[in-house]
Parts: sequence; C-alpha cells; structure tokens
Amino acid sequence: MGCEAKTKSGQQCSASPLQGKMHCFSHDPASKVALDAARKAGGKARGWQLARAVGHEPGELPWLQLASVSEARSAYAWLIGEVVHGRLEARTVNAATGALSGLVAVLRDYQLEKRIADVEERLKRRNP
Repeated sequence: MGCEAKTKSGQQCSASPLQGKMHCFSHDPASKVALDAARKAGGKARGWQLARAVGHEPGELPWLQLASVSEARSAYAWLIGEVVHGRLEARTVNAATGALSGLVAVLRDYQLEKRIADVEERLKRRNP
C-alpha cells in the first residue's frame, strides 16, 4: 500500500510509506524538519557543483557578470556544454536556465525602457 497523501495535482502519492507510518518521507508531518534540511542541502550541493565545475568556490563566479543578453546567451551555451560533457546534472542546469530566462526578460525590458526614454528625451529637445 502506498502513501496516503495526495499530490498537488490531487492524485494519490505513489511513494512507499515510511516503515510503520501512513505517509512517505515527503508527506510525513514528523519528517518536515528533516525534509527541509534535505532540500536545503541539495540546493547547496548543486550550487557547489556549478561553482566547482568552473574552478571556483561557491559564491565566487567572477566570470558570470550577466549584464547583457549576449552574456546570458554565452552562459546558456556554456551550461548546455557542461550537460553534454557530463560535468553538470541536467536538473542543476534546468534551475540555472530558468533563472537566466528571467534575467534575459529583465534585461530586455531594461533595454526597451532605456530606448524609449532616449527617444522621449530627443523629442523634448526637438520640440521644447
């Protein structure tokens, strides 16, 4: 018999319950602290994996400036290459590319707003 909890989609959880319990590790209320710690450790481990793949300690990625869409494009290409060559896990790259997608949207919005402001400024100077 499986875990008695329902997933976010409303389906029955298919994981096996913990021994002597009605829920799996993810759904067992008594396991919440351990689950949170496991998630946090997993996130840190993936961050360290990315940093060390480029020869840096976590938090030290000076090459990763990402101040332009072009630099974000280069980061995408690098991440894809790391997966292809087996140096990074696909799920690590999924998280990174999701963040890069958000960054690219912000950079494009910023560039568009700057261009609009420049045009408005030129029009003011032309028609005082």
